[in-house]
Amino acid sequence: MGDHRGNNGGERSDENSDRVPTPPREGSAGDPRDGEIIIGFSDDVSDLEAEARAAAPSGSNVLRVNERLDAVLVELPDSAAMADTMAGLDSQDGVEFAEENVIVSADDVGPAAAVETATTLGSSEVTIAVLDQGVKYDHEDLAPNMDDSVQNFGVDFAGTSTELGEYPGEDTDPYPKKFEAGEPWYENDTEAHGTQVAGISAARADNGTGVSGISNCSILSVRVLGTSGSGSGFDIADGISWAVDFGADVVNLSLGSPGEADIYDRAVEYADENGVLTVASAGNGSTEREEYGPGSQVHLGVSAVESGDDSTLAGFSNTGDYVDLTAPGTSYFNTETTYPADLETGDPSTDTYTGFSGTSMSAPVVSGVAGLALSADPDLTLDELVRVLETGARDVGLTEKEQGAGHVDAANAVDPPLTLDVTGDSINPGGTAEIGVETTGAGTVTVEDIWTDWGVGSTDTDAPTVTNDVVEAGQVEFSWDDKQLATSPVLALDVPSRYAGGRYVLTVTAKNDETTVTDTVTVEITSE
Repeated sequence: MGDHRGNNGGERSDENSDRVPTPPREGSAGDPRDGEIIIGFSDDVSDLEAEARAAAPSGSNVLRVNERLDAVLVELPDSAAMADTMAGLDSQDGVEFAEENVIVSADDVGPAAAVETATTLGSSEVTIAVLDQGVKYDHEDLAPNMDDSVQNFGVDFAGTSTELGEYPGEDTDPYPKKFEAGEPWYENDTEAHGTQVAGISAARADNGTGVSGISNCSILSVRVLGTSGSGSGFDIADGISWAVDFGADVVNLSLGSPGEADIYDRAVEYADENGVLTVASAGNGSTEREEYGPGSQVHLGVSAVESGDDSTLAGFSNTGDYVDLTAPGTSYFNTETTYPADLETGDPSTDTYTGFSGTSMSAPVVSGVAGLALSADPDLTLDELVRVLETGARDVGLTEKEQGAGHVDAANAVDPPLTLDVTGDSINPGGTAEIGVETTGAGTVTVEDIWTDWGVGSTDTDAPTVTNDVVEAGQVEFSWDDKQLATSPVLALDVPSRYAGGRYVLTVTAKNDETTVTDTVTVEITSE
């Protein structure tokens, strides 16, 4: 897929390998890192470090600078003054926000059960970045799919550093640290988390070993969570922007904390500008939430259902308006499964397998399916990819806050069904209404009919007629009498001023050899 790397792209060198990270201060998810704040500057500030030093109280320490996001991580000399400091910063010229550097944690709940079948292999040209605790990249089922275009297959942001640079605080090796130390692992050890997530999205298929991931896409490991399973908001933002720069097509975030953060908005916006999909878990609080960062700020927030019964919401899953899709989030093994319930190890010298549950496990299912969709159609734009995933999702009978658009469907992502969505505006006579037409799948789109329900003083003979132009789905172009074509896929409906109040009802049909779908839209005409 496309290379999103900036000037710092390409293979990483060992020039910073002698950095000694400062261990992060741990706490609970949603709590602030003690004394740490994030300052977001406007994009016209040229020297972020200097501006941060000038804006922050005397004695503050600039820990990190992210030039891509115009953001700086600062350690204050007095953590008790954080609230007053942030309030004062908000009023300064050039500062767009000042907020706490909140703690985030992995979204898993321990061993349980899950199974799902991935039916189509993906392409190594598509890269899924796993922002997590690091991936055991020499695992027998992961090594063949690791992205070798970057040294050590990724980067480590889990620590902080006093040395500044393009991506300060990074380590050149994202390998899980307990493996490096040779410590034994157990199935409830959270440092297995990133390896499990990577296995779900892209463990090697058809190699006669272990399990198969949802896709055969490449894996990029971005370590943003430490050995305790937690990290910070700035780590996450650094990780997202780095993944975009180093060629990721999909970014998976199986982590989160209560509330939202401005720094996540900036990171997701950076991904959006570069056409990179961000997917995050909805959280495991068993509650309905309005906000859960970054899950409620990414392109796709994912809840979890029981793998053996996809019409049942997993008991641990959060719900809310931010849920866009659902996927299996509980795991079990059987001899027929092609879903990688999870990869971890009980002995650093031995590759083994186990099952875990959580929305951490459902998010990489969606990321893997997104990888399949991009493998099948590398030309999909970000908006088209989201539409393919959402319109192809299956309704499993849950509420919209529980399932979003529905249960992600790999077959529909690879071969999208024919869908149609028509939207319209309300306008005054003499104005122009936008008629939006969105489609997925292969087929034709036809304007079938238009009729009016006019107000007093008009007759049906005033209604414009429609010329039925047949076009391919996704390339919507119509020619209407009394109407002006706008940029596809939006139609501009010009309403002459002689028309009185009433409404247009437009019927559009999409069809192929297997399916016919029809949608109507009412455009209200309001008298001046």
